[in-house]
Amino acid sequence: YSVIKQLFLQNLMNCALIALLDEDQIKMMHNPKEIMKRNHESVQNFQVMQDRKGIVVGVINDKAIFIHQTFAEYFAAVWFSENFDCNLNCFKEIYISRKFQMIRIFFDRILSKSFHLHTAVLNHDKGSIEKVFLVKDVNANEIDDGGRTALHLAISNFLDKNPEEENHLNTINSDIIRMLLENGVDSGIEDKVLY
Repeated sequence: YSVIKQLFLQNLMNCALIALLDEDQIKMMHNPKEIMKRNHESVQNFQVMQDRKGIVVGVINDKAIFIHQTFAEYFAAVWFSENFDCNLNCFKEIYISRKFQMIRIFFDRILSKSFHLHTAVLNHDKGSIEKVFLVKDVNANEIDDGGRTALHLAISNFLDKNPEEENHLNTINSDIIRMLLENGVDSGIEDKVLY
């Protein structure tokens, strides 16, 4: 069962990439032919299926149609979380693009899910950040599964914001960055995603 489930998830991830990214972005991947081949096989299976009440509800022009775009964004983020290191050229463009903001949000959360400080930063939760720093021997420079500190994530929180707009979230992000730096986060550590 777990092998079938893993294959199904792989198919959804490949279909999500094809559904969301343009052809040039797919070609920038380290394995574009494999991605396109898996997508083609997957959409053929989806077309044969009679029940259209799942996550993929149809196929148009060899692209899966997800019941909601957020599902495609999530599965693309899962794929990138497993493959970003060998697809950095393409992924950097996607990561900083406002068009793909949800992929970045999912990606950040997937790679940071086991790290309390990182999660607190992504949640814009100053109270939880303060609590983390109250713990003796906390590693302020701990890196997540993407090789990023909490400071990297705090700064990436500004990627989808308009710097001209003064709003509550910008103020919170600025406060969080200040808190991290005051508690010893090293600003010289390289981000393994955007370096």
